[in-house]
Amino acid sequence: MNKKLALTLALLLLLTVALSIPAHLHWSNETADAKDYDLTIGTSSEPIDWQDLLASVAQFQPPVSETAIPTTSVTVADKSVSILDGKLVGIVVDSPASILIFPANSDTIAPIQLGLGEGWLDGWSIQHIETDRVVWHNSTEQRSITQTLFQSSRTDG
Repeated sequence: MNKKLALTLALLLLLTVALSIPAHLHWSNETADAKDYDLTIGTSSEPIDWQDLLASVAQFQPPVSETAIPTTSVTVADKSVSILDGKLVGIVVDSPASILIFPANSDTIAPIQLGLGEGWLDGWSIQHIETDRVVWHNSTEQRSITQTLFQSSRTDG
C-alpha cells in the first residue's frame, strides 16, 4: 500500500514538472520578444501650455458668485482713534523683540508686526516689550500707556 501511494505521488510530481517546463519556456520567449520593441519616449517639439490646460478644468476656475451680497454703508460717529483701539494679539520677546497687532484703522486680515521704536498711530511708538504687555509712549504728550494681550489698561505717566 505504501509503495502504491509513493508511486502515485512520484508520478504526480513528474507530471507537474513536465507540464510546467513548457509553460515557463513559453513566457521566457515572450519576454525575449518584448526586448525587441523600441521603448523610446517621443518628445513633442511644441511646448505644452499649462495655463490653458488648467483653465479648462473646472476645479481651477475661480468660484462664480451666484448672488452678490449687498454692501451697506454704515456711518459711524467721528471719534478719535486711540492707541488702545488696536488689538494686541502676539508678543515675540526673542531678539529682536516685536509685537503682532491689529490696528484700529486698518482693514487687513492679518496682524502687522512692529518692533521697538515703531508704531501704527502717529505720535505713538513702542517703548518697552515684555512677555505679557507692551508700553506705548507718546513723544508729543509725554505720556505712556500699557497694553496687555487681548486687553488694554491705562497708565499715565
